[in-house]
Amino acid sequence: MPKSAGYVNAEFLQKAAERVKHLKQRTYEWMDIKTGDHVLDVGCGPGMDTVALAALVGPDGKVTGLDIDEEMLVKADAFAKEQGVKGIVEHRYGDVIDMPFRENAFDSIRAERLFQVLPGPYDRPTVFQEMVRVTKPGGMIVLADTDWATASVNFENSELERRLMTFFALKMRPNGFAGRQFYQMFMQKHLSEVQIEHFPMVMTDLEETPFGEWLKQEAVLANIATEAEMDLWTRQLSELSKTGQFYSSANMVIVAGRKSINKPD
Repeated sequence: MPKSAGYVNAEFLQKAAERVKHLKQRTYEWMDIKTGDHVLDVGCGPGMDTVALAALVGPDGKVTGLDIDEEMLVKADAFAKEQGVKGIVEHRYGDVIDMPFRENAFDSIRAERLFQVLPGPYDRPTVFQEMVRVTKPGGMIVLADTDWATASVNFENSELERRLMTFFALKMRPNGFAGRQFYQMFMQKHLSEVQIEHFPMVMTDLEETPFGEWLKQEAVLANIATEAEMDLWTRQLSELSKTGQFYSSANMVIVAGRKSINKPD
C-alpha cells in the first residue's frame, strides 16, 4: 500500500497516542482478551499498541502487528525489544487487502486510524472482509477511526472554517468519513453484540492538528481559499496557539462486534 498524502512518521504517531490513550484502552477492553490469546493489530505502526496488548495476553499469548511500512516495522521491533516483550510480540510485513494469515487465526483483532488513510484503490469492505476472515468464530473485531466531518476549529470567520474543514475531510484524507462507516460494515457482515462509542479528540495546540501549513498549502493549490485567506488563518491560529487559547476538536468512533459462530460471512 503506498503512503498517502499527509503521511506521518513514527514520532508523530507516538505523540498522538498520548492524546487518545483513553480511546486505545477502550479498544483493548472491547477486544475481550483472555490470557493466552493470539491477537492482531492491523496497521500497527511503531508498535505502541502491540506492546500494550502483550501485557493482556500474558506470557502464554501472542500479539501480531501487521503493517506495510518497513520503517515502522523496524521501530516496532526495537520498541518491543526495549520493553522486554519481543518473545510475545511479532511484527509482520503485509498488505491489509490480502493478509498473510490463515482463516480463523486470531482470537480478536483491532485497527485504529487505518481506514481513513487507505488509498482510493483499496476497497474498504474488502479490507474489512479480510479482518473477518482471519478472526476466529466468536472473536471480537474492534475498529476506531475519525469522522472528519465533525472537525471544528475556533476561528472568527465561520464560513472560511467550514469551507476548510469540508475540504480537509473530502480531499485531504483518502477517506475522511471512515468512523461513520463502520457500523454499516459490521451489520452487513452479520457481526453480533455490536457496540458503538464516540470519543472527542480535543486539540489545544495548532501543531497537534493537520490544520496548519499542510492545510494552507493544499487549500491554496486547490483554489479552495486565497493566499490572503490562508495567511489570515495561519496567523490568527498561530497566535491563539502561542497564547494558550487555540481550540479544535473532532469525533473518533469505536465500533466493536463479535464474529458469528453459526452464520457464514
